[in-house]
Parts: sequence; C-alpha cells; structure tokens
Amino acid sequence: MTLGVALLVIVATHFVLKWLRRKLSAPPICIHFDVNETIMLGDPAGGDSYEDSLHKILAKVAFVRPVAPGSSARGAGRWADWTWHDGSPLDPLLRDPSAPPPPLLTEAFEDPPGCVRFYNVPELKRAFAKCFASKGSPGAIYAETLEGLRAQLRWPDGVPRDPVLCSEEGYHRFLPAFFETLVELRRRRRPYSVVVRTFGTDLPHLLAALDAFGRGRHPHHTGLRAPEFSIPPERTWRGRYDAKSGSFNLMRGARGDGFVGAFTSEAAMLAELEGPLDRGGGAGGRLSAIQDDYGWWKGAGYSPGAGKPLWLTQEPGAANRRFRHIFFDDNIHADPLDSIVAVRVRAKNAASGGGGGGDDDDAAFSAFRPVSGRATVALQGSVLRKVPTVRPVQQRGWFLEQIAKCEARCDELLARDARGEAGGFAAILSM
Repeated sequence: MTLGVALLVIVATHFVLKWLRRKLSAPPICIHFDVNETIMLGDPAGGDSYEDSLHKILAKVAFVRPVAPGSSARGAGRWADWTWHDGSPLDPLLRDPSAPPPPLLTEAFEDPPGCVRFYNVPELKRAFAKCFASKGSPGAIYAETLEGLRAQLRWPDGVPRDPVLCSEEGYHRFLPAFFETLVELRRRRRPYSVVVRTFGTDLPHLLAALDAFGRGRHPHHTGLRAPEFSIPPERTWRGRYDAKSGSFNLMRGARGDGFVGAFTSEAAMLAELEGPLDRGGGAGGRLSAIQDDYGWWKGAGYSPGAGKPLWLTQEPGAANRRFRHIFFDDNIHADPLDSIVAVRVRAKNAASGGGGGGDDDDAAFSAFRPVSGRATVALQGSVLRKVPTVRPVQQRGWFLEQIAKCEARCDELLARDARGEAGGFAAILSM
C-alpha cells in the first residue's frame, strides 16, 4: 500500500467513525404533526375546499400595517386603512404593474413591529381569506405565487388518480413533504416515532393515505414497501383531559359511544406513543394517531396550557437516552395567551437523585404539568415549530431541514444547562 493510499484510508476511516459515533449518540426522536393545513390541504368537514386552503396559507404569511389617522396615505384607493408591510398600497390598481409584490414573510414567527398578518385582520380575513390571490382581492398581486403552489401540488400527468391520495381537484391531498420526511426518517435507521395530531375528523382520510403510501401507491414513491407506515386501530387514540385533575389520557373506542381509559398515568401513555427503542436498528419506526381534545382547549379560551399536549422530561444527563420531541403545527403563535400546543413537563424527584440514571418508574418523577404561555412561546424553534405551510409546499425537504435546526437549538439549550448557564431549557421551563 502506498503512502497516499494509506493516508486516504486513514482519513476515510476517521470520517466513517465520526459519522458512526454521531449516529449512535443521536437520541431517539418523536415527531408530532398536526394535520389540517400542516400536512393536509382542504378540509371538507370544516368547510374549506382545497382551493380555500391554498388561498388561506398565503394570507397567513402576508403582512399588512394600519395607516395612522391623519396620514397622507389614508383615502388612497380601496382598503385605505391598511398598506402592505412595506408601506405600498393594498389596492392593486394603485401599484406599478412592473413592481414585484411585497415579500411574503414565511419565516416570521413574531409579527414585525407595527405589522399584522393579513389573515388576522377581521375585515380582511372575512372578505378575502379564502380567495386571497383571486382577482378583486388585495392579494391578487400574489396570483403567480398561487400558481406556483398549484404546480408543486398537482397530481402527475398520466398517473391515474388515487382517490385516497389525490383530491377531487387533482392535487396531492397530503403534502409530498410529509411523505418525504417519513421515507428519510426510515432510511436513517435512527429510532423514531411519528404521532399525527388533530382536533378534527380527518384521521380516517390520513390513515387510509398512510396505508396506501406504505404499499407504494404514491406516485413519488412507487417502489416503497413499508407496512410500518400503516397505523393500526390499537395505536389510534382519542385524547381527553380530566376535568378534575387536569391530566391527559388516551382512550380507545368502546361499545356504543363510550370510551375507556387506556393508561394509569401520562408517563405510561407517553411510553406507548414513543414505543420501544429496539426496532431492528430503528428501520421500522412507529406511527400513532391522536384526535385531541378541542372542547377542552376551546373551553379554556384557547390557552396554550389546554391544547395538544407535548411531553418533556427534565432530567440531567438523559439527553441522549430519552426521546427528543418536536411538534409541527401551523397554529403555534407568538402569543402567551393563545397557542395550540400544551407543553407539559415533569422533573426528576429530588428523593430519587438528580443524576441521569435509568429509573423510569413513575415515582421517580413529578406529575406532568403545563408550562406557562411565555415558556411556550420561548420554545419555538426547539421543541415547537410553527409551520408556514407555503414552505413545505414549495420545498419537500422543509420538514427535514427544520428537524435539524430544532435539534441544533435543543443541543444549544441543553449545553447551557450542562454548563450551569442562563438561557437553557431549565430557565425557559421555569418561566
């Protein structure tokens, strides 16, 4: 062996070992996906057609600003009380036809100073949310962007429409980016769990689509044979809060319209959703589905503490042993009084020791409790990720990119905790 070849072997071995160490040290991961307008477009049960959803997801990332009383801009054209976020008029008739439309702020979590989402202005939403980019609407200037979304979602020409996967309008019923994420999680052979979450009645449609997808019926993945993507009845749940204790439980359907509690604690329920780590190297993964408790959330005034639960465990030293959770939802807001995800946390009991031991007995931990709305907002970009649905429509790898970014942020927060610095998970969760 020549010296050059030997050096190449040494370098290659170094990178292979580094890659293997990273693969082996990566914690198992549990990804939660909201359904409506996060991975699915069109909600007939909720009164939204596919076309309605396409317009709505654009209206949610278009920002406007109010015109100050007495301003010289007031009274110019239609919708004169508002301008776009760049100060240009809402009325398309007053715009320079050669001027590009104001950029859609797809990555904005907090509203820019002085601005608000078009979708959140009652009079604009009421009139135009479901026809945002149509002629006669201020958003007509985004017609080209709308057509780009249609092009990304259109069912391939020459491929027979599968009614489980294809809408009546001829579009992918569920975002290709969602299926792309499942395929890549499976390929990486890292232990993973995926939990689909909804307040609505759309689970039967999604379960049928996942079954078809795993059988290779999706036009982008025709060679796929992945029966583990089918969610069986025993992993399809209705989640309900207990009115007395405020705890959350999962239930299966019983005889008639009743339900039966399946678990004695939230810890046991969480272990069921995550599943065992030994799955043949993680190749099979685990999928579950939950219809969450909309009535409880609505009754609590849409408080973050009453939404869809996301469970976190505070335990020093356990970062690479426990599942790492990330929740994708289009209704996560920068508002401590209104968000759809309820982050619930438990901590290691002092009596059981503060180290990262392997004791998973319920007695070793406190009960799960909801964190504050302020903490919920601060967790955006780590365990929570607001979904600007336009982005995963435009880019099939968007969810995968965001998983990587969220994990990097989690590593940063955990490192601060380990060094005893401010600004880590411990500080956020105690807000």
